[in-house]
Parts: sequence; C-alpha cells; structure tokens
Amino acid sequence: MHKILTKNIVASTFGLVACYASILPSFAMASEADVTHAIDKAKILAPTITFNVRVSKDEVEVATYKNPKAVDKDCKIEAVLIAKAVMDLSPGEVSRVTVYFYSSSALSRYKSLTVTAGDVKAFAAGAIGQDELLTSLKINEGTTADPNKRVADYLSEARTVKNRQVSSSIEGDTVQVIATSKSGATPFEIVFDALSLSDKAFEAAQPQVTKARVILKDPDSKNTNTVQFGRADVPRLYTALQDAVREVKIEQKTAAAQNGEIQNIDPAKYQIVEGPMAEERKALLARLDNLIKGGVNIGKQPLSDFAAIEMAAQAGDEAKAKELYDKLSILVGKFEENLKNAKDYKPQSPKVSTTGASEASKSKANAAGGGSFDIDSVGDTNLLKSRFLANPDAYVADMEAKLSARTKTHNAEDHPNFTRILSFAVQTLNDAGRKTEAAKFQARLDAINARK
Repeated sequence: MHKILTKNIVASTFGLVACYASILPSFAMASEADVTHAIDKAKILAPTITFNVRVSKDEVEVATYKNPKAVDKDCKIEAVLIAKAVMDLSPGEVSRVTVYFYSSSALSRYKSLTVTAGDVKAFAAGAIGQDELLTSLKINEGTTADPNKRVADYLSEARTVKNRQVSSSIEGDTVQVIATSKSGATPFEIVFDALSLSDKAFEAAQPQVTKARVILKDPDSKNTNTVQFGRADVPRLYTALQDAVREVKIEQKTAAAQNGEIQNIDPAKYQIVEGPMAEERKALLARLDNLIKGGVNIGKQPLSDFAAIEMAAQAGDEAKAKELYDKLSILVGKFEENLKNAKDYKPQSPKVSTTGASEASKSKANAAGGGSFDIDSVGDTNLLKSRFLANPDAYVADMEAKLSARTKTHNAEDHPNFTRILSFAVQTLNDAGRKTEAAKFQARLDAINARK
C-alpha cells in the first residue's frame, strides 16, 4: 500500500467524470503496475507524491495518509477521482475502488470509503448531481490489528522511490519483504536499502517477529539479492554507520531559514524551490533580474508577489502558483515594455525658455533630483508636454507600469492618478491638433469612468 499526500481538488474537476463510458458489473484481474500507471497518468496527485495499489479479486484498494488539514469532502473528491482513473483503465472490468485514509499520527487508525462503478455511471449519466454523489459516499472509521497489513502499509508509507512495488508477509518469527531496488545498485546500496526496510518492518511488526528477510529485485536484470537481519542487528548496524559518518559535515537548512530566503528574494542570487512550474518560475525570476539590471525601479511588490508564488510551489499547490504567476507575468511584461520604450525614446532638440534656462538643463536638473516623468513632478509644464508629445504611447505605458506596482491588483486603472494621466494626454494632444491620437486615450478614459 502507499502513502498519498491528500490535497484539495476543486469541484470543477468532476467534469472529467462525465465522459466515462458505461460500466459492466464484471471484474477482471488487472495488474498493480497497470493500475499504478493509470493513477499516475491521471495526475491527481502532485508529481513528488509516490503511491502503490493492491488488487484483489473484486476490487482495487488504494491507501493514503490523510492530510491533517483535509476535511471529509476533500477525501471524497480525491477518492472519486482515483476511482475514475482506475475504471477508465479498463471500462467494465472494475466494480469498485476502496480508498483508505490512514491517520498520520496512528498507524492503525483509518477512514475509508468505497466508490462503485454504479456511482460513477450514475453521475456520468446525470442521474445524480455532484453534491448528491458526495453525500451518498459514506466514510467509515476503523482500526486494523492485522500484522501483515500493518507492515505492508507502513513499508509503503516509508518508501522514497516513486511507484516502487513493496510487498510483505509474516511467517512465524520472520517478516519477509520483497521490493524493487535501484537499477544496478551497488552492494552497499543493497545492504543499506535492506537495512532500512528491515527497520521499518520491525517497527510495525509485533515483538514476536525477530527476523527479517529482504528480497530486492533489480528492475532491469530481474536478478534478486537477499539480505537477512535479526531484530537486534538493526540498531547495532545503525550505530556503526553513525560512527562511520560522524565526521561528514551535513549542511542542514531549516524550513524557517528557507522561508526567510523566500521572503527576501534577491533575483541575482535566489535559487527557486522544488515544485511545480520550475522552469516558468526560473524564467520569470530571470526577467525580474534583467529589469533591475536595466535600471528599472520595480519596487518591493513584484518581489513579494514572486515570494508568494514560491510559497505556493513549495506547498505543491500548482493551481495557486499558476494563478499568481500569470498576474505577475503581466506586470513584468508592462515593465519590460516600459524599458523598451525608454530605450527607443528619442528626445527633441532642447529649446531655450523665456527665462534663459535651456530645456536640457532643466531635464538634467529633474533627473538629478530623482524626479520621474510624471505630471505630478515639479517643473516646467511645457517640458512635460514636449516630452509627452514626442512619444505619447511610451509615456502612458511608463505611467501605467509604475502605477500598477502601487496597486494590490496590479491594475493601473484602479489607481486614482491614472485617470488624471489620461486626461492630461487627451488635453495635450487636442491642444497640439492631434485629435486622432487623442481619441484612443479619450475612449479608454470614458471606459474607466463608466465602470466607476
């Protein structure tokens, strides 16, 4: 059996079930490997989650350790999606799927529910609705004292190799464990793997079980390696291993330290966390770094938003990570457009004002004071207008990117100053006789005012 980290599956996913074909009540034996592949292919679970199944005469069983934050409805949704994946493998052959949600704090306690072919067929045909289906699924609570089942469940819970097949049996004072090993494993890896499996088996088995026989199968050559331990051997060998590696330095990073790094991201140095959308997050981080190196003052909010994406990815919440990623990507795109327009911007030749100071000198003074090209800036209004008229689209794009960074929604139109900027653009273009260009800014201003 197997440990599955439960996660919330949104109700809309139930739409996948609607395409399920008719199901016959007969059952034909399906291989555990095929069923495992079917569940894995359905991508119900996060990529990092391992799982295993048990196929018996008239049903398929899947075991999971219940997420402490998951409620009964979450378990029901997950069970239906798993059942659908199994039944889709061979329509008409699987009559029911039972899912066990074991307590993470007590190995023997569990909640279970069974999804039948009739449940899925009725939902697919529209005979029952989603809420009615979930209500009809009954969750049972129980405990297991079966030593074979306890050992099998616990060994699967402790596995680290994805889709690894593990089986066990107890005969008298000996527990036998059969598992696949790493392809081409060295003698040391075989012994250490067998030692770890024996340790877990002894932990779950009754005290009367004093011997462990571990049979490891090479997935490529099909050769087997058998290693045997006594219960007293395990702690002694672990102590010897600890003494042997005592001088090896291990750099341990606590979750708090990792979260601290996420909250204080430096795009030039930060390494993204493992999880979904790794390549997309890495590319987005590079875009932020390029903006900063290009001299764009992006502010703190985009980095804070990227930290939120990392936290979602670290938690394995791909849907949330993608939602946050899409929003930040749009904002970064506006900054990139602003940077491009700034590079393409060609100022007009400086003109001498009536006071004798050149426009160029005033522009330099404004830049030296850290002022931005903003209608709120203190300076010559004529200078603002001349620079705006040189490239109206670049000016508005620049202001939009800056105001987007100041709003929680990353939408400049939600900032009260944006309507003032559009009004300035319309008036300045009309005064210059460029009414056609003014019209598009007026249309956008009217649309914003209409929404408000």
